[in-house]
Amino acid sequence: MERDSEVERNTQAELLLYMVNPATQGMGVGGKLWKALMHELRKEGVHSFFLHTDTTCDYMYYEYHGLKRVAERLHADHPEDDDQIYRLNYDMFVYRGDVPAAVQETPAK
Repeated sequence: MERDSEVERNTQAELLLYMVNPATQGMGVGGKLWKALMHELRKEGVHSFFLHTDTTCDYMYYEYHGLKRVAERLHADHPEDDDQIYRLNYDMFVYRGDVPAAVQETPAK
């Protein structure tokens, strides 16, 4: 999917894993982690990045943080997936994001 969107050519980083314990969701943990991630990416000179996600995750979280969906693979368009050993019975997305020019640091507690 990323090849079709050319996201690998116009970004400097890929976010491979981003998750918080479900018990802490809604407590601001993810938001603090996101700010820290943006700060580290900026510090490393990264201006844009991409990630893969799917409908088994809270993919709308990335849209909330301003990322743009640049590619998708919808399960409804691929009924052949149901015949595979590892059923891909969910939708998959690639998102692209820009690192903010200034990231407000989260104070340490």
